[in-house]
Amino acid sequence: MNWKCSWLVGLAFAALAPAASAQAYPSRSVTVVMPFVAGGVVDVATRAVLEEVGTRMPQPILVDNKPGAEGLLGTQVAKRASADGYTLLGTAQYLVTTPMLRTNPGFALSDFTPVAVIGGGPNVIVVSPTLPVKTLKEFIEYARARPGQLNAGTGSRGGSVHLGTETFMHTTGVKMQTVPYKGSPEMIPSLINGQLHFALMPAAVAAPVVKSGKVTALAVGAPVRVALLPDVPSIVEAGSPAETVAFPWYAIVARAGTPAPIVARWNADINAALRSPKVLERLKGIGVVPTSMSVAGFEEMLKDEQARWAKLFRERNIRPE
Repeated sequence: MNWKCSWLVGLAFAALAPAASAQAYPSRSVTVVMPFVAGGVVDVATRAVLEEVGTRMPQPILVDNKPGAEGLLGTQVAKRASADGYTLLGTAQYLVTTPMLRTNPGFALSDFTPVAVIGGGPNVIVVSPTLPVKTLKEFIEYARARPGQLNAGTGSRGGSVHLGTETFMHTTGVKMQTVPYKGSPEMIPSLINGQLHFALMPAAVAAPVVKSGKVTALAVGAPVRVALLPDVPSIVEAGSPAETVAFPWYAIVARAGTPAPIVARWNADINAALRSPKVLERLKGIGVVPTSMSVAGFEEMLKDEQARWAKLFRERNIRPE
């Protein structure tokens, strides 16, 4: 199965029925640890899905935000939980990449078992309006002719913006100086005044400044356009392969050893929630592309992700800190 296209074509909605041993579950509330701030894209997308799942659960689902240390704090909290299905983790790409980028992250991917993918929020490729480019092809040609002379904004190490920028430079042959920023909103003034030339931004952050003309959007980092920026071409429409920019994903995982019937129930309920028109509308409103995947498909995706990032980090000499 090609998981890379599953979010695009609505691949493999799981229809697994929970086994008899899981029928008494849950007998009390379930906590989903969210290692990011409330109101962020991952938090909002996850809550939208969990609210719908909650209509099928006989007990409350509680979201506990534990932001800090680029996702590590909340992840370590979830790692210490019992493998009984009563503590889950809302997570993202960092679950794969952080153990590769930190010498002591406090967790390993093997500490968790995949439950279900929620979706992904493709980043938008934006550039400073001071550059004489209007298309992605023009920017790539412009940047290749000026190796090391342009500045690219990056967020936290191992975050989607950092990973996407490294992927973009690796696949296009563009060489830029990377400049760390706290987050995408902080990059906007530097893009406007020309101190920063290139950045990747979540669609929800990019949309207002793109529509106002303050920055130039070249492409959405996905094979399809997003509703928030319907006039911005997809990366494929802009003339580059879909793999040119990393596609960030959001998901739910459980502690390793969680009973398979409980995992199957959550997978089925989350995939059912992703069919809800209400949920789909909320995800569209924040620029998230819903992704339906079986547990086995999610497992395959994680293996592919591990191999992909290990190869990129090796080829770009990105070492653990």
